[in-house]
Amino acid sequence: MRICVDAGHGGTDSGAVARSGAKESVRALAIAGKLQRALAERGQQVFLTRTNNTSPSPGRRARMANEWQCDAMVSIHCNDDGEGGKSGAHGLEVWHHDQSERGKALAQAVLVGALAMVPELANRGLKRAGTDAPWARGRRPSVISDTRMPAVIVECGFMSSDHDVELLGDEGTQRRLAEGIAGGVGEWGKTGLKG
Repeated sequence: MRICVDAGHGGTDSGAVARSGAKESVRALAIAGKLQRALAERGQQVFLTRTNNTSPSPGRRARMANEWQCDAMVSIHCNDDGEGGKSGAHGLEVWHHDQSERGKALAQAVLVGALAMVPELANRGLKRAGTDAPWARGRRPSVISDTRMPAVIVECGFMSSDHDVELLGDEGTQRRLAEGIAGGVGEWGKTGLKG
């Protein structure tokens, strides 16, 4: 399979920032790099939307995946509760297009694979990325809506959660998470739902 791996944010867009100063863009890039290796070791052909501290526009990321004719896109992010951690929200969730059964199947496989490898992360389940999502502003994110293949956004944990920030700052945990996501992508690929 041909897999597009997208490290969210980058460049002047740091994404969510933890109280410690840790940046979502840096964590996402670290996990995406490990995911590239884990997928390649499983025989997948991997394309990265960024390999350094740059920030292609969301639309450009989707176009890259389309131009590369990928079978799936996995966008790596870290969440934020928007309340400075006051909500206590923590854990991993996977977003998929609200009208894509293949995207939902990919999201389910990635969720199961990731949590099997990093059970320390709470399971926040699957999330439907419709136009009514809290951050949607009336439309689905480009990496989900503008791609011609099933695509998911993996929110690996919360930058507003000290627990998740510490966990995701550990290279061993990043590797386990990448292995789990890669395993999930591989399981999904066996079902014939890739497209």
